[in-house]
Amino acid sequence: MELKDIGRPLLWFAIGLAAFAVIRVTLLPPTPSLAAVTRSYSVAPEIAGELKNALQEALPPVTTHVSSTSDGHILVTAPEALQEGIRSLIADVAAKKPAPTPTIRFEAWLVTAVPATGAPDNEQGLAELRPALAEIQKTKGPLRFELIENLALQARAGNNDNSVQGARASLDVEPTIRYDAKGEPLIAARIKFRLVPRSGAPFMGGGSLKALAELHPGQLLVIGQSTLQSEKPTERDSQIYYIVRASL
Repeated sequence: MELKDIGRPLLWFAIGLAAFAVIRVTLLPPTPSLAAVTRSYSVAPEIAGELKNALQEALPPVTTHVSSTSDGHILVTAPEALQEGIRSLIADVAAKKPAPTPTIRFEAWLVTAVPATGAPDNEQGLAELRPALAEIQKTKGPLRFELIENLALQARAGNNDNSVQGARASLDVEPTIRYDAKGEPLIAARIKFRLVPRSGAPFMGGGSLKALAELHPGQLLVIGQSTLQSEKPTERDSQIYYIVRASL
């Protein structure tokens, strides 16, 4: 499958949802008839996550709520005046048989850095990250880097339950696919890191990171930085950098 084909069905129904929401809310009757009811809609599991996210973005959050179940249903709590439009829209999506939402490979590197003199050797296990590390050194000067964790996972767009646990850290991602002004795919994701030291006790500082990121497929991106307190009182604190790459 070519990149231009990935997510095309998702794009048309997300646009349709936004238009539908504006029209239907404009035509809603006065407040007394806005009592919310919950309806269950059966959808194909491979598009359920992205469809749920599109509904959440398109429908007014004050009067609606969207969730999903493990057996392939989307639950929508909304005024009855909206439910008929939602039912028709979901039926239209099903009739077009959209392709499954794509899977995305996420790779993450957690790298510590301390000031260095001369030309430090940063190649051990980090050659792949050279472009990102070079950008850091442009602003921070010479640094000695050390890899403390390398994580990877496969995540499906629209799925909010994607996580992996490593020896020193865990990674959670909630991804979706968007398109830039040129029509090229962008991977947008909520990303969360949590660190644990080798001893099993929590860090005093630099123990977690939450970020929103947009990545072009294959792009290395430094999404955050924090101070990591040393586990030994005699050692100086270091900076920790969080580097991510996502690929379709």
